[in-house]
Amino acid sequence: MEHKIFYQICRFPQNNNKGRYSVRKVIYMKNSNVKCEVYNYSERNLNKLYKEILRMKYNYQYFDNSNFDDINIPKKI
Repeated sequence: MEHKIFYQICRFPQNNNKGRYSVRKVIYMKNSNVKCEVYNYSERNLNKLYKEILRMKYNYQYFDNSNFDDINIPKKI
């Protein structure tokens, strides 16, 4: 099935002691469904994700926040 992937990444860690960053993966399916997955990444894994985003040319968006409480999922990219 054909789909598009969009990432939303918080710039600040949720808890400074553990250094976990929130990442939301939004998958737009061909049948207009939207699937959303939320992950917690360490700084090392966040760097790996960024390389993957660049390599695969995914769209992404950074937020100056530590969580997605007030951040909506975009309808379309």
